[in-house]
Amino acid sequence: EEGYAETMEFRGHQIRTYHWPGKGPKLLLVHGWEGQTGNFATFIPHLLEAGYDIHASDAPGHGLTESSDTSVFEFAHWIKAFIELKQPSHVVSHSFGAVPVTYALSKLDHQVERYLMFTTPNSFEDRIRQVSGKMGLRESTILRLIDRLAALSEEEMDDASVANWGTQSNIAEALILHDIDDQAIPIDQARGVVSTWKLPVLEELQGTGHFKILKDAKILTRALKFLKDGL
Repeated sequence: EEGYAETMEFRGHQIRTYHWPGKGPKLLLVHGWEGQTGNFATFIPHLLEAGYDIHASDAPGHGLTESSDTSVFEFAHWIKAFIELKQPSHVVSHSFGAVPVTYALSKLDHQVERYLMFTTPNSFEDRIRQVSGKMGLRESTILRLIDRLAALSEEEMDDASVANWGTQSNIAEALILHDIDDQAIPIDQARGVVSTWKLPVLEELQGTGHFKILKDAKILTRALKFLKDGL
């Protein structure tokens, strides 16, 4: 079935949102940093066939959302607003998308029945350091960046993690699918999530990588089974 695209104004951003109508549970797709809704293109037809009412968006500074200035917490504040608006019972995130999702749910009194993470970072500071390291930033620059993000978010960076936000969220069931050879987000990040946040089940995969995981037929079948039947 054909999807519908709309534009919503949010804090000066013109957010591109998408809706594929279905008669089943309401499901929200959340892409990763430097990603877009199109990353889920292979998965969406499977979700539609299963009857889900699908909502998605290109976050500030991503995809077809026209905005030059954005931040990781602008992303998180948008997802919080989008969850409040759409009230999904099921959520699917890829990569860094787990950060705005868990941040948003930790701030909201909203229950999610099933939450699926295609790979996930954990410690926000570790992720900043990983990206900054690839860019060759000096330690003093990284520390200033962390302080700046803490001021923007009004969060202590020591507590800023998927695991900590997850434990403060109202999620009934959660599954993490993560490749042990993921070059973008090391498997240790997902292992760190489940060591603190006891709810998610982590299934360690091999041979899918960071983006192929969203296109692999066997993985998508596994993902859909979790969304439909739970763990």
